[in-house]
Order: sequence, then C-alpha cells, then structure tokens
Amino acid sequence: MKKILRALILILLVLLSVTAQAECHHTYDMVDVKMVTCESDGYYLLKCNDCGHTVKEITDKAYGHDWAYVTGQEADCTEDGFKRYMCGNCGESRIETLTAPGHKWKDSHILEEASCTKAGSMRTICEVCGLSGTRVIEKGHKYGEWTITEEATDHSKGTRTRTCRICKKKQTESYYPEGTLYKNIKNKKTEVKELQQMLTDLGFLNDKVDGIFGAKTEKAVKALQKEHGLTVDGIAWPQTIHNLGVAWNAAFGEPEAPTESGAAYPPMCTLLVLEDETEIWDTCEVHADIFMHAADELPETAAETEIANAYTAAWQAELERLYQLWLEKCAPEDQPMVINHKTMFMGYLNSQQFLWNTQYGEGSMNTLNRVNKMLMYQCSMLCDLTYRLTPAE
Repeated sequence: MKKILRALILILLVLLSVTAQAECHHTYDMVDVKMVTCESDGYYLLKCNDCGHTVKEITDKAYGHDWAYVTGQEADCTEDGFKRYMCGNCGESRIETLTAPGHKWKDSHILEEASCTKAGSMRTICEVCGLSGTRVIEKGHKYGEWTITEEATDHSKGTRTRTCRICKKKQTESYYPEGTLYKNIKNKKTEVKELQQMLTDLGFLNDKVDGIFGAKTEKAVKALQKEHGLTVDGIAWPQTIHNLGVAWNAAFGEPEAPTESGAAYPPMCTLLVLEDETEIWDTCEVHADIFMHAADELPETAAETEIANAYTAAWQAELERLYQLWLEKCAPEDQPMVINHKTMFMGYLNSQQFLWNTQYGEGSMNTLNRVNKMLMYQCSMLCDLTYRLTPAE
C-alpha cells in the first residue's frame, strides 16, 4: 500500500512540475558549451533561471577521424611490423600491427645423404630473408613384394617376408587370410555391416548395424564361435563367416532343392506347413533346376556376389515366363488385372531393393539374398497359380 501511495505522490509532483514549466515564460542562460570533435557532436546547453528547464542545441555533428599514414616498419620473417596513422583533425594517432609471415624455406643442397637406417640432412634457405637452416631427411627401407613363407588358412594367420631393395634387410610379419574381419583394424564398413546384420538376425548381436567392429560385435562373434565349436577368439575368420552364412541361410535363405538321385518333383511348387508352423516350398522340377544350376556357367573362382547375381538373373527370367503364362491362361477380361499385378510387384521389389541397398550397401550379399528370396517366393506362388488355372475357353 505504501508503494502505491509513493508512486501516486511521484506522479503528482511530475504533473505539477510540467504544469509549472508550461506556465513559465523561461529566461534561459547558457550553462554549458561543447565544441565539436571527430567523435562527439558540438552543442550548447541552456537552463531556465525560473523553473530549471534545460534545452540542448546541437551546433555541429561529429565529423569522424581523417587518418593519414605517418610512419611504420615492414614485418620481416620473424618480427612483427607496424603502421602509425594520425588524424588530421584532432591529432589522435593509432597503430596497425603487421604480423610476421614466417620464413619461406627452400631446399638448397644435401649436407648428408640418408640411408635406410640413418637420417640425413638438407641445407635450406629462406627465400625472403636469406637465413639458412637444415632439415632432416628420412629415407627408410624400400621393400619389394611380400613372399609367403607360411600360407594363412581360413581360421589361422600365415607369415610372409619381404626384402629391402637397397640394404637387403628382411622384414617378416604375420598376416590374416583375405576376408578376415576383427577389432582395431580398418575393416570395410560394408563387409562389417553384412556380418553384423547376420549376427543380429540370428540373435547373437543386440546393437546397431553401423559397420564398426567394436567390443559388442567381437562378443557376438565369440558367441557364434562357441555355438559352432570353433576357436573362441572374436576374430571373424573366413571359416567363422562361412559358418555364420550357413546358419543364416538355414534360417532365412532359399529352400534346398531335392538332392536324391531320381527324386520325384511335384508338378507345381507347393507350400508346406510343418509341425512348428514353419512354411517351406516343395519346389517343382523347373525351380529345383534353378536352385542347382543357375550359376553353373561361372568359374570356380567366382565371387559370392557374382553367384548371387546369376541366381537373380535366373529368377527374373522365370518370373517373366510365369507372368506371360498367367496372361495366356487367364480370361481376356482378367488380363489387365494380371498386368497390374506384375507392375505392383515389380514396383514393390524395386522399392525394397533400394531400401536394402541403403541399409546394407549396394550390391551386398545381404541385399542380393533378400532380393533372390523375394523373387523365388513370387515365382513359387505364380507356379502354383498358373498350374491350377484352367485355360480360357
């Protein structure tokens, strides 16, 4: 309450002062004068002798400094320089620092030749100030190609040796077989991602698939090795990766074709439901032949991706054949529906392939296996459908 009262009194006093000034006929005297400078305006200040009212009149606006170069010193390689300026209006000065650029060294001549085991030295001269100095020359060994002394296996390291072409010093080291992945080296991210994804799919790894072989990936590899009776060292040897691939294909890959001599094939692919409710396709002879022989024309040294691409091409050709067969067998009025069905499936397949390429790497085995599985499943469904269709009258 007291605060409100004080505020009201203050407002009243201000109003009384304004009223008094309004009624005053002001008789001013000059109480202050300021001359204009480079940085400040010039003005004079008037004050009323009766009411105390003041008036400030600006005479001139600040006109700013008029800098002119006076003296200075250029910077050399190691010492800063400066430039001094003075204002022509007020006489104030300012200094601008010039930073030393440092020496600009250039090789002159060799003082001592370097060898494989001993450093040499080179005379250097600054192109700016002429100062001379020296720098160390490191030469090092000039090794030739590696020679294998003990071949690496799919589950153990090998050894190799190479010789310096100059001093004949030999260097021996152990090396991992091609395709090995392990912690604390520069692995290929796409290969580690494929490994991590299969470990995740099979429940060994509960972590993000990021292409980095860290402690969690190493622990997952150890768990896989223990389950498969392999040496538990956390290194993804080719043997380990092969066992992982077999386990993954058994769980998520393509169904195996009949292998018994003279085995009878069903006339069309048939979907079987096992006791544990797992669904598998009992393939017809045509599709069993794709499983067994799609990659027969490739050389024995063909990479896994080349083999997978051969299967992709075979399944795509079979898909085209089955859609054409469906068109031929269905009634004319149903043909637009068949064409639309094919368009929708191919669009979905392409979108899934784009997603898998983004997730696992373009052309990776993870992507190719999923594409082939999708193509195989669609071919099996169309095989069953076209077999059951009665040709249109």
